[in-house]
Amino acid sequence: MEVLGKDRSELVLPSLERGRDDRVATTLSEDTEFSGNLKFERALKIEGKFKGDLTSTGTLIVGKTGQVEAEIKVGAIIVEGKIAGNITAGELVDLRSTAQVHGDITAGKIKIEEGVVFVGRADIQPQSARSEARRPEPRPAAQPAPAGKEAKGS
Repeated sequence: MEVLGKDRSELVLPSLERGRDDRVATTLSEDTEFSGNLKFERALKIEGKFKGDLTSTGTLIVGKTGQVEAEIKVGAIIVEGKIAGNITAGELVDLRSTAQVHGDITAGKIKIEEGVVFVGRADIQPQSARSEARRPEPRPAAQPAPAGKEAKGS
C-alpha cells in the first residue's frame, strides 16, 4: 500500500523492517531508458525501461509503466509492471494485479493479487528456514577398526 506524504510528492512505503527508511529516493520516469548494473540502498521506483542487473538491500518498485529485463537481488520488491528475469528478495515479493513476471522468484514471503501473470518457479521460504536448509547435516565420526582385524583390500 503506497501512501503520499503531506505535499503528495513524496512516496512512502509501508516499512518491512523496523526502523528502515522506505521513502522512494530515486525514480526512473516513463521517458527514461537505462542499461547496466545499478546498486542502491533505500528505495528505487522504475516507471521507464531498465536492462541489466539490480542489486540492493532496499526496496525496488516496478511501476505500471515499468519494463525491466534484469537479474534482481533486493531486500523487497513491489511489481505493477513487467519483469523478464529472476527475482531474489530477502523479504517480500509483492505482485500487484497488473504485474507480469517471466522468471524465477526466490523470497522469504510472496503476495500475489488476482490478475497477475507469473511464468516461472517460486521458492518461498522464511529466512530462518533457508538458513537451516543450508546447514550441513553433522556426519558421524569415523569408527576405528576393531583391534586385531585387518582392512580388506589389497
